[in-house]
Amino acid sequence: MSNAARDGPRDEARPRRRRRLLFGSLAAVVLLLAIGLVWYWADWTGARADRRDQSSEDYLKARLTFLEHVNANRLDTAYQSTAASFQKRVSREVFAERARRYLDFKQKPGTRDVEGHASGPIGGDYRGPNQMTVTDTLEDSEGGGLRVSITVAHEDSILYRRPPPPRVAEFTVDEVPPKTPRNPRPPDSRRGR
Repeated sequence: MSNAARDGPRDEARPRRRRRLLFGSLAAVVLLLAIGLVWYWADWTGARADRRDQSSEDYLKARLTFLEHVNANRLDTAYQSTAASFQKRVSREVFAERARRYLDFKQKPGTRDVEGHASGPIGGDYRGPNQMTVTDTLEDSEGGGLRVSITVAHEDSILYRRPPPPRVAEFTVDEVPPKTPRNPRPPDSRRGR
């Protein structure tokens, strides 16, 4: 009987110790996880602190590199330089068709740039949505037109520890209806009378 009385309290103490050890371990894991998240957030925001004073240089470089690839007919390289979101929306074949329309129009005799528009950092909007859009309108000697729009964006995420470089997020090529010449006033039928 003396053995049974002596082992009784020890048996009750073991589950308590296990529970304390389990809760202590869980608390340590939660604390380490919280510290890790705070450190990651501070590092993530610190890596993006200089983007508040961003210039248009990175956006322009991405756009010009993309256009160099398209103009040199390196369409695979140009497509690979686009953002992942663009590649999800636009297949390689659709992209190639747009690029071919642009290249074919640009090679027409007498083609010239007649209009351009920019928004984002290049347009002076430094507080915008981290993207730049440049739209150019080309016109050929016959009066036909083509509007080419390229959007370059920083597609950032909390999952990227360092900000990714800007990439082409949109590339559209649309025909512009030819300008109809203004007709002079129709002859007045009352003049002959």
